[in-house]
Amino acid sequence: MKANLKILLPFLIVLLGLLAYLNSFSGMFMLDDMTWIVNNSDITSVEKYLYHSTRPLTALSFALNYAISRETATDYHAINLIIHLLAGLLLYGVVRRTLELPLFRNGYDKYSNLIAFFSTTLWVIHPLQTESVTYIIQRGESLMGFFYLATLYCAVRGFASGKSKSWFVCSIIVCALGMTAKPIMVTAPLLVLLYDYVFISKSWRAALRSNLLLYIGLLLTWIILAFLVLMPNESSGTTGLSIKEITPLGYLATQQGVIVHYIKLIFWPQTLCFDYAWPAAITVQGMVFPALFIAFLVVMTVVLVLKKRSAGFCLAWFFVILAPTSSIVPIADYAVEHRVYLSLAGITVLFTVSVVMAIEKLSSRFKLQRKSGVIASALLMIIVVLLMLRTVARNRDYSSSVVLTRKTVAASPYNFRARSILINSYMDEYKFAEAENEARKALVVIEKLLDEEVDSSRLVMAANPYVHYPDMNFQVGSALLCQNKNDEAIHFFMRALALDPKLVIARYNLAVALHGVGRDDDSLREVLNVIETDANFTQSYFLAGMLLHKDGRYKEAINYFNKAIELGDVNIIAKMELAWLLASVDDENGRDEKRALSLALEVCEISGGGNYRALDVLAAAYAANGDFVSAEKTAEKALALAELVEKNSPETFANVNIEVSSSPDNIRKRLELYRVGKNFSITN
Repeated sequence: MKANLKILLPFLIVLLGLLAYLNSFSGMFMLDDMTWIVNNSDITSVEKYLYHSTRPLTALSFALNYAISRETATDYHAINLIIHLLAGLLLYGVVRRTLELPLFRNGYDKYSNLIAFFSTTLWVIHPLQTESVTYIIQRGESLMGFFYLATLYCAVRGFASGKSKSWFVCSIIVCALGMTAKPIMVTAPLLVLLYDYVFISKSWRAALRSNLLLYIGLLLTWIILAFLVLMPNESSGTTGLSIKEITPLGYLATQQGVIVHYIKLIFWPQTLCFDYAWPAAITVQGMVFPALFIAFLVVMTVVLVLKKRSAGFCLAWFFVILAPTSSIVPIADYAVEHRVYLSLAGITVLFTVSVVMAIEKLSSRFKLQRKSGVIASALLMIIVVLLMLRTVARNRDYSSSVVLTRKTVAASPYNFRARSILINSYMDEYKFAEAENEARKALVVIEKLLDEEVDSSRLVMAANPYVHYPDMNFQVGSALLCQNKNDEAIHFFMRALALDPKLVIARYNLAVALHGVGRDDDSLREVLNVIETDANFTQSYFLAGMLLHKDGRYKEAINYFNKAIELGDVNIIAKMELAWLLASVDDENGRDEKRALSLALEVCEISGGGNYRALDVLAAAYAANGDFVSAEKTAEKALALAELVEKNSPETFANVNIEVSSSPDNIRKRLELYRVGKNFSITN
């Protein structure tokens, strides 16, 4: 290969990676991104990350991203892609330098750049990587991959360099950093030793004896990982023996089929799924056949490694990196595509070498030896283009949570967690009819499974109909509530509560629906029940305040509005109603003119001075404080805005409480009071 082209290859890898993931930049925050980035109040807490996370370096990268970009999703996507591309360049360096070792002289070495380029490019642009690159919160996988490859790259440079000490120190440092990126880094020291045995040293003993300090240093990095894993962390309830429903042997039995599926996706990535809700394997077909296939591959891998064959190292790379998540340590979800992120590299290298060697043999047979490299390059480039197109298409699925979860439900129809997320995504986009339709369809599927008395012991939580039945009734009710179909909504909320009385949000929504049909006494009873069950449910205090206000129990209403604001409810209406009461009740009911004015001014500032109701409240607060000039001017503004609203939307004031509403007629009556120096009072 010409020297100029050789220099351009790393740049071409980056360019192809950019082309494959360019459309991912339009993706937004979704699902766990919202929980761990956008709505995470601890995202800037260094202490929280250092002591309560198994991946503090990943978390700190998000904190830095947040400090710079806040909620600009494009910047997060850019960082994710940069990390991925840098990892790709490290893989390119490892493969090229390996193929230039004396071991491969007069063999693969003449194709070293070609093999390194295509194996890396296939890894970088493969659609299986989208979950680790395009889904923002999975940065930990690619960041760990970067440090894993950096660890091996530095070791490889050290094996072949006269300055091995410096390179080995670098290898240990980046390995230690990788341990703080994600626990999957645990196998890195083992693969460095395996590389040494297969490609460098004559035996295991020779490898350990020659580079003992390197391996001691690498093994010491496990202390960091042990500290992070043993401390209380975000994975405590989803990984390990804390998962009661999944046994280590049951997890291992199921993983054989999962690994077969991963292998299938590597060569035919047309059925990608964000959330599989993969069931536990209990049949012969689900356990024995996949286990036999994987056992054959593992035995072949061991034999090839012992024979010091490069194919053995590639296969070992695949299995060893998968081992922490695909062996006996239970994880809540059996199958997740991002787990294949780094292990995929072993297969792309092995595949590329196989294609190049096969083309060379065929070219020799047909006397086309001089064109073998061109033919192999052409064939591999076709594969690269096809995979790139699939990656671009897959990135579009991440354009919104609706699109992604809709695709997930299509691929995994019994995944009720995905169905629930899809319903919530529709709700977030105000597509309430679509949310209702989806929730009803999910309910039909669940009830069918319940009628069949399906065995839930082999199902993960995401696909367990018994677990999701109460929630799906709640989802139907919520979609109906948002369409003002209160009577129907009440039916579904009561069904949800009959199934799960502790479903607080369902009880709160039931209270809202009851209020919507005029059953205020029942609504108040339910909302007070919510408060008794969950004293921190802030919305319930606001609703209780509104109901008590309507019932004339002003002092109690003030207490509940105060509690809502105290708990951090930023509901502008809560502050507005509280200001109204504090300004218009008598002393016996808790009148507080000064606080009323402070709250009213705050509400008007938040609303920009263009809300007639807020101005009406502010006018009442001015009057309560004896400032009738300001009260008159403010009431005149409120009246003008209210008359404009009435003109454009006459139904706004069609069914209001005449005594306290901010209808034009009532504002006009209060304005007359202010003009003669009188307050407005709702208790007189």
